[in-house]
Amino acid sequence: MKYDYLDYEQIKKMGERIKISRKSNNMTQSELADILGISADQVSNIELGKSACKIDHIYLLLSLIHISEPTRLLSIS
Repeated sequence: MKYDYLDYEQIKKMGERIKISRKSNNMTQSELADILGISADQVSNIELGKSACKIDHIYLLLSLIHISEPTRLLSIS
């Protein structure tokens, strides 16, 4: 599966999955923000689908929240 860009629905779904995974790992937005080197407001915007996550942050998120495949963050199903 190749993505040239993410559309609004994919960004929103990715944010929802990040939020679910973060919470299941008992992590606050502030804790995740500190690890990623961004603000808690940015984490909130990512989780709400208001902004996309940078690619380097996606790979860090995959290891932090134990998601084995990047496509699981992007899956619409």
